[in-house]
This record gives sequence, C-alpha cells and structure tokens, in this order.
Amino acid sequence: MTKILIPLMLLLSALSWASTPYAPTVSSTLAGLDYAEDIYPRAADHDPQIPTPDEFLGFPVGQKVASSAQIDAYARLLAEASERVELVEYGSSFEGRPLLYLVISSPDNLARSEEIQDGMARLADPRGLATAERDRLINDLPAVAWMAYSIHGNESSGSDAALAVMYHLVADRSDQTARLLDELVIIVDPNMNPDGRERFVNAVQQTRGVHPNVDDQSLVHTGYWPFGRGNHYLFDLNRDWIYARHPETRGRMPHIRRWRPMLFVDAHEMGAQDTYLFSPAREPHNPHLPPYRQSMGEVFADDMASAFDEFGYPYYSGEWHEDWYPGYTDAWASLIGAQGILYEQARIADAGVQRLTNLLSYRQSVHHQVLASFANLETLLRERKTMLSAFAEDRARSVSSRGNYANRSWVILPSDNHGRLNDLLDLVDIQGFEIHRLTGDRRAARAVDHTGRELRNVTLPEGSLVLRNRQPEARLIAAMFEFDPRLSETALRNERERVLREGRSTIYDTTGWNITMMFGLPAYTVPEHIDADLERVDPGQRHRETGRPAAADTIALVASGADDRAVALAARLLERGLQVRAARSASALNDIDLPVGSIAVTRDDNREVSDWIQTVRGTAAELGLAVHPVSHGRAPGDLADLGGHEWRALARPSIALMARGSTNMLDFGAVWYLLDHRLGIRHSHLDENRAGNMDLRRYNVIYLPERWAWGGGGNIPDALMRQLEGWVRSGGTLIAVGNSARALTQGDEPLVRTRILEQVIGEDLAPYQEAIHREWLAANAPLPDADAIWGHAAGGDTEFPWANGDNTLPSADERRRRDAWQRLFMPSGALVATRVDTEHWLTAGSGEMLTVLFSNSPILMAHPPIEAPLRVGVHAAADREAGLVGWAPVPSGQSLNVRAGGLLWPEARDRIASSAWVTRESVGRGQVILFAHAPAFRAAQLGAMRVLENALILGPGIGTNQAIELP
Repeated sequence: MTKILIPLMLLLSALSWASTPYAPTVSSTLAGLDYAEDIYPRAADHDPQIPTPDEFLGFPVGQKVASSAQIDAYARLLAEASERVELVEYGSSFEGRPLLYLVISSPDNLARSEEIQDGMARLADPRGLATAERDRLINDLPAVAWMAYSIHGNESSGSDAALAVMYHLVADRSDQTARLLDELVIIVDPNMNPDGRERFVNAVQQTRGVHPNVDDQSLVHTGYWPFGRGNHYLFDLNRDWIYARHPETRGRMPHIRRWRPMLFVDAHEMGAQDTYLFSPAREPHNPHLPPYRQSMGEVFADDMASAFDEFGYPYYSGEWHEDWYPGYTDAWASLIGAQGILYEQARIADAGVQRLTNLLSYRQSVHHQVLASFANLETLLRERKTMLSAFAEDRARSVSSRGNYANRSWVILPSDNHGRLNDLLDLVDIQGFEIHRLTGDRRAARAVDHTGRELRNVTLPEGSLVLRNRQPEARLIAAMFEFDPRLSETALRNERERVLREGRSTIYDTTGWNITMMFGLPAYTVPEHIDADLERVDPGQRHRETGRPAAADTIALVASGADDRAVALAARLLERGLQVRAARSASALNDIDLPVGSIAVTRDDNREVSDWIQTVRGTAAELGLAVHPVSHGRAPGDLADLGGHEWRALARPSIALMARGSTNMLDFGAVWYLLDHRLGIRHSHLDENRAGNMDLRRYNVIYLPERWAWGGGGNIPDALMRQLEGWVRSGGTLIAVGNSARALTQGDEPLVRTRILEQVIGEDLAPYQEAIHREWLAANAPLPDADAIWGHAAGGDTEFPWANGDNTLPSADERRRRDAWQRLFMPSGALVATRVDTEHWLTAGSGEMLTVLFSNSPILMAHPPIEAPLRVGVHAAADREAGLVGWAPVPSGQSLNVRAGGLLWPEARDRIASSAWVTRESVGRGQVILFAHAPAFRAAQLGAMRVLENALILGPGIGTNQAIELP
C-alpha cells in the first residue's frame, strides 16, 4: 500500500512552473547550494519499506520548504507504515489545519503508554508516594522527549528537520536507535504553527524566481506584512504559554502535562547572518526555574558543541539569550520540570544565503537542526536516570511543608466581574493548578498588595479565591503569580551598564507579567499556607447566570456593567438590530445595582421588534451573563433614572482596523482577536497605504494600532491623516495606540491637543500641574469652613494648591536635559499602577486602581478640556511635604506609588509619574482616544482590554454627537 501511495503523493506535492511561450530557462547554479553532507546520523541503516521524505516530497528534504499539508501527510504516512509510531491529533488551528504529534518508541513502550503517563504523573505529584515506589518508577520509566519545531511559522528549518528526525527514528535499524526507542519515548511535534507556516510558504513561492536568490535582503527571505511568524491572529505563540489564549497552546498543554517530558526542544531561527545558538541562557534567570536547569543545560550544551565540532560548524550560547520571561516555550516547559532547550538557527528562507565568508544553504541549516536534535536525544538517553531523580526530588520539595514554596498563598478578592473571574479559572484549569475559595471571612496577620504595601491584620473576605503555592506546580504558579520577582544583582548591574553604555536593554521581553495584575483583579500575597475555611473549587465549572424571567410588566432588560461581558452583550445586540442604552453614571432599578457602563434594552426603544426579549436573553446566554427584568424606571435618590440623560443610546459600531504599512501586526492581531472572540462582532481591515483614498464614512470607529517606529514608520501616511481629520470632525471615534498616538500629536497643526512629554517639557507646565491639583482636590479635599463659604466679605486669603511645598521647576534647558537622561531608562515592559476616574464611562468595569503595562511608550500630557481617566501612579498616605515628582505635583501627606511589577528604574518612574495612560478629547462632532501602550497586549491585559472595549462599543454613542437619521 505504501509503495502504491508514493507516486500519487509525489504528483500532489511536486511544484512546477507553468509553461510559457519562451524558451525554457535553465536555473543558474551556485557553489555551496548543493549541500553534500548526509543529514542523518552516520551509522544509519534505514528500512527501505519506510517511505523517505525525499520520495514523498519529490525533492531532497531541506532543499526547500515543505508545506503544512506535506508535513501533516508525511506524519500520517509514517504512522501507517510503522509499529514504532502512534499519531495523536490534539486539535486544529484557527484556519482548520490539524495539530498533531507523533509518539515514537519501541512497540513495547507504546503498548504501555498509559502506564508510563500514570507513572510520570505520580512523580509529578508525589504527595503520598513512598520512597521505594519513587525509586522503582525512576528505574523503570523511560524518559520522554518532546521535540517541538517552528512555533514561529517563518522559522521554517525546524519543521523540515522534523521530517528527517521522524523518518530516521521510524526507519533506522541500527543498535543506537534501538537503544533510544527502548529507553525513551520521543514525541515529535513537527509543525507547531501550521497557519503561520502556510502564510510563509505562500510568500516564498510567490517571490521565488527561476534562479536561486541568496540575498537575505530580498523579499523571498525577508517576507512581507503580516509575515509568517504568528498564528492566524498574528500572535507570537512563543509568548502564549502563561496566558494560553490560542488553540495551538491550549490543545498542546494537556498532552505535555500528561506525558511530563524530561527534555523539551524548542527549535527557532534568528538573523540570516548569524550562526547557531543553543541553551543555556545567560542572566537574568527567572528565580523559579528548577535548580538543575542550568547545570544540566551545560551538560546538554557540551554534547551539542561536540556534535557541531565534528563538522566544524560554528555555534554559541548565552549572549543575547536570557531566561527571565516565563511564557517562552522552553521556560514554561522547564517550570513544569523539563529540560527546556532553545535552538536558534540562522534563518535561510529559500535555497541559501550569502554570508561574509561563505554561502549557507537551506539544506545545511536543516541539517544543523537535525544534528542538535539527535545530540540532545543521546544526552537524554545517557542522563535518563539522573534527570528523573532530579525531577522527582524537586517535585517532592515543592509539596513539602519545609520547602521554598511552603508558606505563601495568593488571595484574589471577590468581584462582581464574574466574566473576568471565569477567565482566571479557565487559566488555572488549563495550567493544572489547584484553587480554593474561602467559606468565611478570615484574618491574615500580614498581606502585601499590588503596589508593594505591607498591610497588617487584613480581613480576607468570604468568597475570595485562594491559590496556594505549596502544590505540585509550585514553580509555575510562583512564576505566574508572584507580584514582584527580582532580578539578581548581577543581572541588574549588566542591565544598568548596557543602558548607560549603549542605550538599550539586555532583556528580550517584558519584565512584568503577573496574572492578577494583567487581569485587573485585586489580590494579596499572604505569607502563609492557608488551610482553614476553604472549599476546593473545580476551575472547569464557570460562573454562569440567567437572571430572573421577564414578566408582562417588563419595561427593560438590564445587565451590570461590573461584568466585562456586558460590553459584548451590547455589541452583539446592536449588530442584531436592537437599540441599546448604556449608563454614563451609576443607577439602580428594581433593587438591581447598575454601575457605570451597565446595559439596558428597553421596550420603548424596541417597539418594532416583537422578539426583543428573546433576542436579549439568547444573546446573554451565549455569554453566560445574567440579564434582569425591570418594571420600574425610577432610580432611588440621585441615581440615574432609566429615561434620563445618563442612560445614553448607543450607536451600532462599524469598526475598521488599520493594517499593513508600518502597523505592528502583534497589536493589530490582538485587537482582531478581541473583536472576533470577546466582542463577537463584524469589522473591517483597511490597508493604511490605501485608506487615504477610501470612503471612511462607512465606519464610526477606527483603530490605529501600535506602529513600528524605525525608518520613519512612526508616521501615519499623509493621505490617511487628511482623511481622518475630516472623518473625526464629522463624528467618528478614532482610537490610537503607542506610536500611532504619538503621531497624532505631531505636526504644525496636530489633530489633538494632547501632547507628549518631550514636546512640552521645556514649555509652561502650569496647566498640566493644575490638572493634577484639580483632580486630587475634586476627589479628596474637604469643603472650606461654612462661615467662609457663606461669608460676604472678600478676605484676600485664597489658598492655592501650588503654593504648598516646593514646586519650583528647573530652567527649561535643564528640564530638557534631565528628560533626555531619564529617557535612557524607559522600561522594556513593566507593570505600573494607575489611578482611575471611576465615574468616567471609559473606565466602566474598573476599580480605583488598575495595573497596566508601560514600555518605551509615549508619555501623554493632558489638561482640561482633555479628559485623563487613567493616570500613572496611585496615592498612598506618607509622612512627606507637598512637592514635585518629576514635573507633577504630589499633595502633602501623600506618596505616589508607580511601579507594580517588573523592572522600572527610578529615573523612569519619576518621568512617567502622573502622566495619562488614556486620554479622551472631543474633536468637532467626534472624539479621539489615545492609549500610551497597547491595551490588548497578548489578549491577556484584561483590565486594559475592558477600557478598549468601552471605547469601541460605548464610544460612538456616549462620546460623540450623533446625528438623528430622518425616515
């Protein structure tokens, strides 16, 4: 059967050029492209009954990239051809491509797969495991290797190497491979990102010519927007492991946790002019990585180096590769116990690349990945027992009452935002954590909040969720939930030196990622193992509500704006043709509390829709959200009556996202994902280079994503800018992020009045300072004495807030000089605390403080009439005089806490203090909303994403001057 299938597969997989009226062109040749080395281990004895990749593909493996379909089909062919293989399909991508892996081992091991998984599960959770049983498992169990290739779709050599690795393991009859398969279970995950790879393969095919192109600046090698790196929604799946937002990650995770690999390979590519990098990493190291990661990493690295030395191939480790962010593939795998190893091969997209001293072919780059893979498998074979023992001992310490994780719990406070709590429980579930709920109020002697304040004798309220650190996944829990992990002194010195010498960071990714901060859920760290007044929570059981049934006297159905799902309800109902209102101030109807951002669908607005109640209830059921009937429209006291001005009619959102050009595809993709999967509504994607000639009147909301700033990419195309100005003034809602926000503040006549700090630092800062005073006094200042208020004489003794303390600013030149210095220390990504104007419609669903990300973001400066509903820094009582932090005033008796998590140098803290994280201002009949940093970052910044959702859905109705359409 196999031999019959091969000619058909050759026909299907072969690529050929269409005939032309010209004489056939003969492809030119280049010395070095015909790579002569055999890419398989030298002692190979391949069974001729097993189809080779070359036979299947119709070209030598590694000569050019194989498609996702070819990789999938060849994996299935091997599974049919050999008893050494079991194929597991664990899901599908957004575009419907299968996600699969091959389990390759001896037939005996495959027959006891479940027994092996159960044995690894007992080592992973050693509670109640006797020492003798632990030793038996270590002696008897094979070690599992998970060989994962090309999580970035345009880093293609890994997946092509996987074809060769799979084939050799399945077909080779040598004694060495027999030993591998007897003592190891080898899982080959050949194509981690099939959607991204297919986008990349298509780009290569579309830009490939007849003659080989070895210029790495050419399109065939660079690719073009949106490139193949990310998945369908352009997410970087190599950062998704702690947030688990995507099917590729979510499908894979339970299988990895079930198999518990001791080795986890993560094969990537880097710049074409580089060589080959492999683990271990340099400083900084995440403090929760297992202690054996670095020492055993050196053992694996030495063996890899020897394998490369045999061929004289160059390589290195460390240098730019660091270990701080726990959401990388290899880091996450290490945190659950594996030896995570990163490969980085110089990227050759097609044929080869000319380098300074030689020409490197694509096939050779594939060989490098194969070489590294088998070197690692040999090391695992030799170190199997040592690694299983180290894993078992470390897991035992993790659950011990005397271990490093014995006495710490995280307490997530109760919230009416059940949708967001559901997101947390979903994450806890897929990561395999244990979580509990307090059955009554409990006192904690000490607790620490998100801004680092240590509190005494704190009441932990009933209903709080409790995540205890002392459990099997202690390291991963700590890495994800610890509020403020610290870099070592060595790492800090290296970072500071690099910043001062070169003006750049040593850290490759964000330094802040805490889950409760990213999710916008208030929480405490409690330094004890809470073990009383608890009930176990099944995180797979989500909170779902239906609300009371409607009655004959129902005049409206309402949903609380405390829940993030209320915005999605409004969005979907508007798209389905209903009229919807949102509360601009707090209300209460029929004893139902309705905070700002609550949603109402009234009978009066929808008299022509006979099934409006059924439509609302059905849509709410999709979201698991409660809607409540209201029979009386009058609210108590000064709360908003249903028929008043504070319940604003919303406009059906017609949203456009700008794309291509210099648009940051990560931010574009995150908002695309948000619109598709959180809000669940239609929208359009526009090419920014052509949108200047489009009819923007079709849209009432336009989102300008973050922009790549290099090479002038921070500038918005002139034609688009001219279009946007007229569109906004006619009633549009324009939302801009990061460098797009910066671009709107520039020019001789900028569209907005908001400014960037460096634009105004040498100017009169009094209006910006007075805005801070006004906001503080409005929220906190007591009324003047009654006699002073009602007196008749002018006393001449008015108190001015800037007259208290030392508010003297340096000269304009000195301010510019200081700002340039502080700018050096801007973060690569840190979590900051913002104070929230809880009465503003943009912050509906937020508490008084919201933690958000800040990087080298524009520092937004705003004063009335510009609104700044979120400002960086929260006030806390302190024994200090009034004065300035940077340019911004801080009142007497208060400090300003800025940093929540991650590395934020003191210079940067002072620079960003009291700047606006979000601004909103009217422009003509429309409005412009600016975000300093991308709010939808990795689809995980749930608190900030709610602000964006409010802007997208509530904005056209609440923030603009809507025209009435006549019949």
